[in-house]
Amino acid sequence: MSLLDSSEVEFEPEREVWNAYEVSDGTILRVRSLLLKLFRSNHAGPVPERRDPYSGRFQTVMNVKRTSAELKGRRAERRLPLRELQNRPVVNEEFTAIDEGWNRYRLETGDLLKVKLVATRIGRIEGSWDEFGDPLYAVSFVNVVQEIKKSQT
Repeated sequence: MSLLDSSEVEFEPEREVWNAYEVSDGTILRVRSLLLKLFRSNHAGPVPERRDPYSGRFQTVMNVKRTSAELKGRRAERRLPLRELQNRPVVNEEFTAIDEGWNRYRLETGDLLKVKLVATRIGRIEGSWDEFGDPLYAVSFVNVVQEIKKSQT
């Protein structure tokens, strides 16, 4: 959906949850997706290229809740730029979702928008640690969006 063919929609967060994932290396990750801006297609009918008429701008927050002593490293003195992290080798890890909940946003129309972050890939960035000495991870994900009309709530 092009921003030229859409309108910004006002919303208020009702609930924003932390997801939890257990990584095969023993680490527990917490990930949260925050909706920053929301747009709705101006097309009268269904949007042909998408099932959902909404498009959003999200920010994802992630932290290590628990990791093993073997994975701890030196504390980073500064955050590395994204382009530098992207050039480092990544160890792809198997993972299990412990909890993947729905964020809920009340729209200006009174309708409800539910958004669920679903992780699709998790990898540990080799030789990289955060300011606490925890390993850094790259998480690929999708945000699943579901609209509930106020007549259904």
